Amino acid sequence: MWSDLDLEQLDKESYSSLAYYTKEEIEELIVMIRLNLYNNMKLCGSKKIQEELDDTCVVPLPSLSTIGRVLRKRGLTYKRTGNYNE
Repeated sequence: MWSDLDLEQLDKESYSSLAYYTKEEIEELIVMIRLNLYNNMKLCGSKKIQEELDDTCVVPLPSLSTIGRVLRKRGLTYKRTGNYNE
């Protein structure tokens, strides 16, 4: 019974739903999730963004500090929705 299992195939199937992204793609996902949460009047901090990324099986999952750096770099902190020209 156990000898009939193809462990390599099981391993591939378990990771087949994971989406591997580049750093640039992850940064864009962070921005899109942040704006979506903000526009839907939901919490939109680093922890919530990380949970959303984890729910969508993003690999590698960025750390909270990385998400914070991306938000600061893009001017998306403190209820801001982007850079403002004065």
